[in-house]
Amino acid sequence: MTMAKEFRGNDVPPIVNNKNNGVDVDKWDYFIRDSHACGFPNNFDKERDLSVLRVRQYKKGTQEEASVLSFPLKDQINLYNMFNLRYTLHSKVYQHLVVKCVEEMIADVLKLADNSKILQSKPNQTILIEDSVSTKECRGNEALENYCLMDDRLLYLIYHAEDIGTKKYLQHAKRIMDRIHQRDFYQRIYKSPLESSEKKCLGKMIQKEKKIKEKEIADGIVKHLQKNPQNEEIGKEIEKLIQERDDLNIGGPFRISIMKVNYGNEDKNPIPNVYFYDKGGDSVIDYTEPEKSPMVPSKFEEVTLRVFCTLSRKDCDGVQLETQIKSYLDEFFRM
Repeated sequence: MTMAKEFRGNDVPPIVNNKNNGVDVDKWDYFIRDSHACGFPNNFDKERDLSVLRVRQYKKGTQEEASVLSFPLKDQINLYNMFNLRYTLHSKVYQHLVVKCVEEMIADVLKLADNSKILQSKPNQTILIEDSVSTKECRGNEALENYCLMDDRLLYLIYHAEDIGTKKYLQHAKRIMDRIHQRDFYQRIYKSPLESSEKKCLGKMIQKEKKIKEKEIADGIVKHLQKNPQNEEIGKEIEKLIQERDDLNIGGPFRISIMKVNYGNEDKNPIPNVYFYDKGGDSVIDYTEPEKSPMVPSKFEEVTLRVFCTLSRKDCDGVQLETQIKSYLDEFFRM
């Protein structure tokens, strides 16, 4: 309420969703809540930031004067702690290896269930799971009602569906869910940071054309393994898996994932996008980066390529597969 007095008319700064620099109360809420729930140490002092936060008028170049949220210049370290907490949560929680494996497995379960038309919007009326989240298929109240069906009950419904023994899609979906319960996840076979200019370029291409590029890499791995079989048993298991997954229409045996974690401003330092006020607190100052401290990071983004295999651990030797996949990807990056 105190800050509200400092606004001019309808010129309200982005307090909830700040697209300019990522400093907003929405992020503060889930950063603190999630770090507490996951047991991560949290060095970000939100109370301090709230106590020193000021709304000031700022005009840059020919732009109109606008209200902006600003902090004292000496608060940079606390803001770095906030951005570092974002990086930690993304690398250790939101994009964790097991999280991504379970996401892939649940996606396969939902695709299989769609083939059996198990979701009912009304008595004796089934709809596709894909359609329930598509605005193209239904609009208005019907869209909302169908979307509300997409909760945890759906997995329970799939697992305990009637006549599961006569439906190959539901049989396979139940097997995948059993693997999740037994922690027999899809395996991460290969992991490599994308640091060179070529690999960074590839990472950006995949981000823009995600499905196309990821499928191209996954299909290339399969062809490479078929041409260069170093282990007959693994080769047979992969051929069997390819045939089975083709019949079920749920994709090949390999999945490609690009893990991208940063400080919220791609590979650039987000601090120059934050507004700071002078010692008197009256006006916003143009940010000039101070002399580099050895405690301040010089790199603000990590991009990592991960390859998952849908085979169970007992059915393949991950070490041998990793060697062959590395050989293929080294060739791919040189192309």
